[in-house]
Amino acid sequence: MRIMLGLVTAAILAASVPPAHAQEWCGFFDRDNSRVRCGFTSVEQCKQALGEKNAICIPDPEFAARLRRAFAPS
Repeated sequence: MRIMLGLVTAAILAASVPPAHAQEWCGFFDRDNSRVRCGFTSVEQCKQALGEKNAICIPDPEFAARLRRAFAPS
C-alpha cells in the first residue's frame, strides 16, 4: 500500500512538471511479483514495450524526486 501511495504521489508531482523537462516513464504489470521497468521516453513507448493489457505506466518516481530537489527553495 505504501509503495502504491508513493507511486501515485510521484505521478502527481511529475504531471505538474513544466513541459521543458522530458519525463521518463516506468511500467509494471498489475500482478504480484511484477518488476518495475523504467527508462521509457513516453507513456506510449512504455505501453507498447510492455504489450499487455494489465500493464501500468507511470512517470518515473526518481525523475519526479530529482525535479522536486531541483526546484526546491534554497
